[in-house]
Amino acid sequence: MYHAAVAAVKEDLSYDLFRTPWGWIGAVASPRGLRSLALPRPTRAAAAEGIALPRGVAPTPWTELRSGLLAYLRGEGDCPGLPLDLEGVAAFSRQVLGLARAIPRGTTVTYGELARRAGNPRASRAAGQALARNRLPLVIPCHRVVGVAGLGGYAGGLALKRRLLALESGGA
Repeated sequence: MYHAAVAAVKEDLSYDLFRTPWGWIGAVASPRGLRSLALPRPTRAAAAEGIALPRGVAPTPWTELRSGLLAYLRGEGDCPGLPLDLEGVAAFSRQVLGLARAIPRGTTVTYGELARRAGNPRASRAAGQALARNRLPLVIPCHRVVGVAGLGGYAGGLALKRRLLALESGGA
């Protein structure tokens, strides 16, 4: 019974792998929206590994995602506002991710401020953990959240976080 349910879910997924000037990006979507996104990786195989590509999932080029991310990485606008599939994400984390998605391009907020906006000013560590588990980086721009004493962490590394922030502020 369990395996049949898993197979049915996998059949509803699709993926895309594409090259950008920053590296290869991988994405997985369900009928509800974008489910996961791999930050730019040096190879196609690394991007596929970054999205934990399930077996039997069909490749589907997503023109809107591709063109939106390519424009964003050229410094033209923001990531596309596509529907997201946050299935399995806890309520507080979902709230933090939604607030992070609303941070305007070229600005940053602290983990503490994000926790305050989520209604719990003492939950800055929990907000940081929610961002650390963000499976949709760039689209949910967790790189725009910083520590009070510096950049904080980033799944793609601090060099990539600096590069993204510089891109958004008109540099790089």
